[in-house]
Amino acid sequence: MTAVHKLPTFRNLLNLLTNPPDRTRLREQTGDALLSLFKADYFASYIWNHQRQRYDDGVMLNMSADNLENYRQYFQFNDPITPALQRRRKATDVGEIMSYASLRKQEFYNDFLKIDGLYYGINAHAFDRNQHVGDIRLWRARHRRPFDDQDLEMLEFIRPLYANALRNAENPATDENANGDTLGPLMARFELTRREAETAHQLCMGLSDQQIADRLDIGYTTVRSHLKHLYRKLDVHSRSAALAKLHS
Repeated sequence: MTAVHKLPTFRNLLNLLTNPPDRTRLREQTGDALLSLFKADYFASYIWNHQRQRYDDGVMLNMSADNLENYRQYFQFNDPITPALQRRRKATDVGEIMSYASLRKQEFYNDFLKIDGLYYGINAHAFDRNQHVGDIRLWRARHRRPFDDQDLEMLEFIRPLYANALRNAENPATDENANGDTLGPLMARFELTRREAETAHQLCMGLSDQQIADRLDIGYTTVRSHLKHLYRKLDVHSRSAALAKLHS
């Protein structure tokens, strides 16, 4: 994508960061834009929960549900790069923390990153004063070129805008809305993120994938990603089985 062709996506991203929706949707839509701008293949964003000492409220694009569950339960506690990337407080290439040759020898790479094909990575962590409010984790597949200094410069330009947008965005975990009484029990019972619970709620209403995308104002592929994660957490393999379990 040339600089001229990037301009519409960049304008849309700036508008999103200037007028942010709720935090989950903000990160999802930012991820979609960044995948295009950076010619990246994978996006993830988490928020560091200082009290629980773990990354929570994950938003992921183009990664498998099983692999992400492995990250949630094990690999985030055995991650040799992300804590150091977070401490940098600036856009950083993974290779600055650990050489890619060394990373390829790690369990974290061979049993987690490699499973989905994550090969070259950059991170940017956003803070409101000293509170971690969210991060950007972009990865490219092996057939791509590594990220370069221009990529880091652009991501560092975006990082404070992203932090400000996250600070100003509404937190869906505390918003009062018509679905509040429904979403809370779903999230607690099946360990769903709020967006997965919202997708489950729309699924129970009989909406198609495209209708769910329109209702939640997210991309069709993002809905498909949420459904994969939902099926994994419900331990089902079909829409009808998911509905039966949710209605139970």
